[in-house]
Amino acid sequence: MAVRFETLKSVRVRDCGTMEEIMSRSNESMDNISFPHLHSLTISDNPNMVSFSKTSEGSSLFGGRFLCFPKLRVVELQGCNFEKIWDDDQLLPSSTSFCCLSDLELVGCPFLKYVFSSAMAVRFKQLQSINVRNCGGMEEIMSRSNESVDNISFPQLEHLIISDNPNMVSFSKTSEGSSLFDERTFISESFEEKANTTMPSLFNENVAFPSLKTVYVKGLDGLKMIWQYGRLSNNAESFCQLKDVKVKKCKNLMGIFSSGMHTRLGNLKWLKISKCEMVEEIFEMETSNCGIEEVAGKQEVLETVVSPDDEFVFPQLFKMELKSLPNLVSFYAGRHTLSFPLLGDLEVIECLKVKAFSGSELLSYQGRHESLFSTIFSTKVTFGRAWPCNIKLRKLPNLMHLMEEEEEESSQQQPQTLAFSYMIDLEVVECGRLENLVPSSISFQNLNSLMLTDCDEMLHLLSSQTAKSMTQLRWLEIRSCERMEEIISDAGVDHLKDSEIVFTLLDHLVLGDLPRLTSFYSGNYTMRFPNLKSLNVYRCLEMQNFSKHGITSTPILKNVFIGEESDLESELESETETESSSNWMVDINSIIAKHRTSHHHRSALQELSTEKGYGK
Repeated sequence: MAVRFETLKSVRVRDCGTMEEIMSRSNESMDNISFPHLHSLTISDNPNMVSFSKTSEGSSLFGGRFLCFPKLRVVELQGCNFEKIWDDDQLLPSSTSFCCLSDLELVGCPFLKYVFSSAMAVRFKQLQSINVRNCGGMEEIMSRSNESVDNISFPQLEHLIISDNPNMVSFSKTSEGSSLFDERTFISESFEEKANTTMPSLFNENVAFPSLKTVYVKGLDGLKMIWQYGRLSNNAESFCQLKDVKVKKCKNLMGIFSSGMHTRLGNLKWLKISKCEMVEEIFEMETSNCGIEEVAGKQEVLETVVSPDDEFVFPQLFKMELKSLPNLVSFYAGRHTLSFPLLGDLEVIECLKVKAFSGSELLSYQGRHESLFSTIFSTKVTFGRAWPCNIKLRKLPNLMHLMEEEEEESSQQQPQTLAFSYMIDLEVVECGRLENLVPSSISFQNLNSLMLTDCDEMLHLLSSQTAKSMTQLRWLEIRSCERMEEIISDAGVDHLKDSEIVFTLLDHLVLGDLPRLTSFYSGNYTMRFPNLKSLNVYRCLEMQNFSKHGITSTPILKNVFIGEESDLESELESETETESSSNWMVDINSIIAKHRTSHHHRSALQELSTEKGYGK
């Protein structure tokens, strides 16, 4: 007997603690139960539920051949304890059940070891989204139930989220069981130690994803590698539509991509890698597709594998975030040139082994290996006009240079030099070994804001040559740099024809907690701040003057605070306003000198008072 629920479109069952099934068959003769228009099924927090309708034929949620869901599009399962969703042999080949499934979400189902079998996967041609989170027993998404099926494709799948499944190391294991371990070698920092090791990868040749756009991977503790190009050679179109890749809290992950994957990343726009403590490189050098069986030494491999003229291009990459990667040494250590024509935002935060931001030349692989890992981009890097708009560098204790000085002068401006000229916002925080911001040859002609904090090795911020280029700068903050003696310096700069430095648009300037700062600029140029509205100088106790030759004009300066944080407004605001209202410019040098005299006078009185107290 056939039963049809013609009008039912959505089923939601939530928080029914004793419920075991949704539909109980009162009559065994009911051999065909159809839900022809059901498009959404949600089962949430029903710990005793074992099946949609219990049957002796199977033990899965959708067990039994008598159930039919031809239009079901959305399945959401949360907080359920069943062990299987589908049984492989319960659906007839002629059945149309689940062929329209587009969205599949599983959350907190601890006893599931896999989501579906390869036999079921052939039905999922319309599947667009897979979201699997907090399933502690999950080992893989797709189980290989049919060895005759060589390759499974998800032609419409666009979004894949795999989060907090600590036992999962692959989307689908191969038949050998140890399939995740590809017999290929990758190069990373500790090359000699790992030369003959293998990497488990999340994706392999079993499954094709021609439309996948978003990949989010989090909390896969057993994962070693996500993509290996050699393992994807049979799926030429897989991952070519990727736009957004985020990887987080995979504690044993060592690499994200193998070098061959770059050819598939033409549409990648956002790359975020965070809190993966073992990651050393984002792209690892792959030697397998070069016919190399064994690797005895890194130098020989690199000479054999890569031509220095080869280029890795990321034509659409706009935003890249590298955060809390304590073992990250470089983005890529190979010899290819890297090209980021549209990169607009770059954040590098808490990457403790990073020594420099960008290399200024194509590295030579002759000589000692220590030099191979001195930069994030340990190779030649080119950028387009859009790069980089915004850069944040935080908690990089080994960072010494954003860009190293060119050893030989060149008449042609280098790509790295051009990159800085397109920058809009730059923030550098807690980079304790950073000795200088950029070489004197660098131009910041489009920079709007510059903030520097806790960079204790820096003696001065910028050369006067670089400062003259900063015509678009609006916001400048320098704080808590213990050795900073001067903000702008003439050191290493030939005297230029122009007799002044003009910060045309600068309206906000803060100098704070700079105990050795003696001057903003002590060179021979005069300075002008035609748009400056606010100046805040606090706890710069050795500051003798602002500029040696004074400030030519500050016509709209309204707020000047110089002193300790506790007396900024009460002591100085009224004085500054009076002086500003009666003169075309504020004599900041005089205010600084007056404050210095007042501070030393107070210090002397305090010292004298202390001595008298001790003498009693």
